[in-house]
Amino acid sequence: MALQDLKDLLRRHRFRFGSEVELQDGIAAVLTKAGLSFKREAVVVGGVIDFLVGSVGVEVKVDGSTAKLIRQVYAYAEDEKVGSILIVTVRARHGGAVCEARGKRVDVLYLTESCL
Repeated sequence: MALQDLKDLLRRHRFRFGSEVELQDGIAAVLTKAGLSFKREAVVVGGVIDFLVGSVGVEVKVDGSTAKLIRQVYAYAEDEKVGSILIVTVRARHGGAVCEARGKRVDVLYLTESCL
């Protein structure tokens, strides 16, 4: 699945959550319902990314600094398995974090009306 297709799929859903884990559970449910193959807590270069959907890495952020997020994205982008990265966040400050990392596209899905 392409980065934009995944972003569009997730954008069409309202997620109700009170924690990052609950948001991740909601994303997993959407991916499962769509019949997509994915790996949760995928081990990649630089750490563990929340989801790997094909070659799209998905990092979910409910809190945390932009600097830490940027370090994570650049580390994950070193992995050959990761072709692009989608950041799913509720923090406006993460919106402009980075648009490319190590030559790989990075996009942000900002959830404004989905949380509790």
